[in-house]
Amino acid sequence: MIKVTVGITTYNLEKYVGQCLDSILMQKTNFDFKILIVDDASADNTVKIIQDYKLKFPDKIDLIAREQNAGSLVASNQLFDNIKTEYFSFIDGDDYWIGEDRLQEAIDFLDNNPKYTMYAGNTIYIKNNKFAEKVIKEEYLNKSYTYKDYIFEKCPFVHTSAIVLRNIIYKNGIPQIYKDNEYTIYNCAFRGEDIRFIEHLKRGDIYVCDKTFSAYRIHSCGLWQGSSSFKQILENAIANLVYMEMYQEDLYKKRFLNLYSRIFNILIDEKNITYKYQLPENEHNLLMGLLGELNKKNIDWENLPREKNKKIKKIKYKIMYKIYKYLKKILTKKGII
Repeated sequence: MIKVTVGITTYNLEKYVGQCLDSILMQKTNFDFKILIVDDASADNTVKIIQDYKLKFPDKIDLIAREQNAGSLVASNQLFDNIKTEYFSFIDGDDYWIGEDRLQEAIDFLDNNPKYTMYAGNTIYIKNNKFAEKVIKEEYLNKSYTYKDYIFEKCPFVHTSAIVLRNIIYKNGIPQIYKDNEYTIYNCAFRGEDIRFIEHLKRGDIYVCDKTFSAYRIHSCGLWQGSSSFKQILENAIANLVYMEMYQEDLYKKRFLNLYSRIFNILIDEKNITYKYQLPENEHNLLMGLLGELNKKNIDWENLPREKNKKIKKIKYKIMYKIYKYLKKILTKKGII
């Protein structure tokens, strides 16, 4: 009986997917595990490479090769909807695991400690093809963390590639809300690691050991790293708006308001929006969608936080307010609000 599913999503990762698969296949375990891959219609040789591995390891690898590219959330929904094992882990096809016993160690711990929903280690960044700093600082290692720790910002960021999870969310299929938002501006809240981390931490604790379990590759082809910093801030703001409503915690409101404020600072300081409104189409659509949703929810200008250090002067807030009204006019013209 298969005890663990290792999930992977891929898109145009022919340079890296082989190393990712090798790092999983080298695991030494006293239980059976399977690798489930969903490829989102790669245009390079990614699928062929995976198929070659599948020929060598037919009992270990399952591949769902999409014929049309549908985006990260659709692919990850398809992946998690097919994970029925007791435990699972997730890794992007351009990252890889370190150590041949990291999966066994995690399962041994989770089997013996039912109050935990996650077991994790550290991750090392790869920048310019060289090892760089690690994701988690030493003082956060060899410790347990609760959802309360997370809410009070005492829990470290743990990279998804270094976590093994008890399957308590997806065993009977993914929540409908994930599917409902595949083609909305809220898809960014459900496609990433944050929602998995939060949902599992609400149901149990995480233990973070002092071993390095994975390598996280920084490169321009990645979905997240390939985005502009402004797009990343927009998506983070949208995600925290979702979490603010779902979980009713001050943490998500604080994060959202700070990100919302940063959006307008960037529009003034970097985008020269006071002279000409000009954004790439994908960023424009996200911004318009966000403002339209805020209008529906009656979250207005007055909710913006004022920076404690007063770097933003009163005159700047007046400019930001004019921009806000200008963007609402665009929304009205387009029939969004």
